[in-house]
Amino acid sequence: MLFQTPPPVNAKPTLAVFDFDGTIYARDSLLDFIRFIHGEGRLYLAAFKLAPWILSYYTGRYSNARLKERLFVHFLADFPVVDLAEWGRQYAEHWLPRHCYPGALEVLAWHRARGHRLYLLTASSDIWLGAWARGWGMEVVGTEWIQRGDFYTGKIWGKNCHGEEKQRRLAQIIEREQPAYCYGYGDHPEDQFFLSLADEAFPYPLNESGLARWQTDRLT
Repeated sequence: MLFQTPPPVNAKPTLAVFDFDGTIYARDSLLDFIRFIHGEGRLYLAAFKLAPWILSYYTGRYSNARLKERLFVHFLADFPVVDLAEWGRQYAEHWLPRHCYPGALEVLAWHRARGHRLYLLTASSDIWLGAWARGWGMEVVGTEWIQRGDFYTGKIWGKNCHGEEKQRRLAQIIEREQPAYCYGYGDHPEDQFFLSLADEAFPYPLNESGLARWQTDRLT
């Protein structure tokens, strides 16, 4: 792949900020990471045990953050930090690429070829997305997890990077970077918070039809 000459150091950067699940990736990456480690059977078995909390989440009585913590504790908190990092690397290498939209990779390549600064703004985590993102030259801004010694506690550090928190994180990036222009990509209604800060927003998944729409929108 040929890349354009990067802009001068003192030039204001152009940012391209992407949601991951649903926008680049066709599935829920946390559940997929759990499936990659434990297998389909254990994931479905746990769904019965966790059914009351899952139903509460879908009826609006249980937050996204609390359900995510419960899943992390149930499946991942027993792994040492270094072991989970290795699982994340293997997931990024062997599993994750199978379920990325080809159109999303084309859009990423378009931005990268133009020297744009790439951010992955996600409610998921660097634990399982970091190795893949770094391969694209992307910085991950996502949900972080508390460590105690060599293990994760299963509790979120700070706030879940979701909804309005994504907007707050992007505002910090914009304040720090002072970009000349900012592109935003997200597929979920909750992504509208951060997309409102972009100069140009693409509020749809970058699947085949999304890529065609992006190509049209970019030329109008």
